[in-house]
Amino acid sequence: MPYTLADAENWLIVLNDDIPKRSFAIANNEELIGAIGIEPCRDVNRFSGELGYWLGEPFGGKGVATPTVKRFITDVFENYDFIKNFAYVFSSNPSSGRVLMKAGFKLEGCLRSQIVKNSITLDQLVFGILKEEASGLRFKNS
Repeated sequence: MPYTLADAENWLIVLNDDIPKRSFAIANNEELIGAIGIEPCRDVNRFSGELGYWLGEPFGGKGVATPTVKRFITDVFENYDFIKNFAYVFSSNPSSGRVLMKAGFKLEGCLRSQIVKNSITLDQLVFGILKEEASGLRFKNS
């Protein structure tokens, strides 16, 4: 399912709420490729962060996402007092799950019929990585 203008507008609204977040553009010298960010959790979950990322359609499958996620998660664990980071993936987007697994995340569960997008009910997969698991990540500097 393509990332729509409405999705981008909603993302900008979320970026501007009062919850501290760290979001970054993924770009090359010519254009925006996508974005990546971490949303710190609160209260009893305050030592966890939720990872989110997206790539523009022309950039999927080009080897951009996995090294970006690896590098970003390494930096997040170095700069936040997190024990764990996690990400939610629509069941209709298996490539995102593969990116996370290649970046060291583990599939932790499936929230059945959790999402309704474009009138379609989908499962939501949960992937997670612990700080000690991320310490061995290797990535290419680009």
